[in-house]
Amino acid sequence: MRVAVLFHERERDIDPALHLVHNFAQVWREDGLEVVYLYGTKRFVPANLVLVHIDLSVVPEAYLEFAARYPVVLNGRVRDVRKSVTSRYLVRQGDGWDGPVIVKTDHTTAAATPST
Repeated sequence: MRVAVLFHERERDIDPALHLVHNFAQVWREDGLEVVYLYGTKRFVPANLVLVHIDLSVVPEAYLEFAARYPVVLNGRVRDVRKSVTSRYLVRQGDGWDGPVIVKTDHTTAAATPST
């Protein structure tokens, strides 16, 4: 059985050991699975399962479409992990909260979400 881990193309020059998924991959290999790392959507490698591991708040549609070619897709429906989308615990102007907050923007740019 082969497992493919799909990274963003910009992760190509980053040591995969810096990602927690690399530790999972080591365990999977010890259990006899073949694990391949894919960077971007240009090269399709047949596998039984693909794990989408895109380190962006909003996953580019091209990556989700690419992943859909595999028989089993993990994280294939996780398109947007911004807190404004995933959490109901948001502080809004006028809601009465007067304590400290951590501010994280929802701003995305075309440069942050390339199509390949």
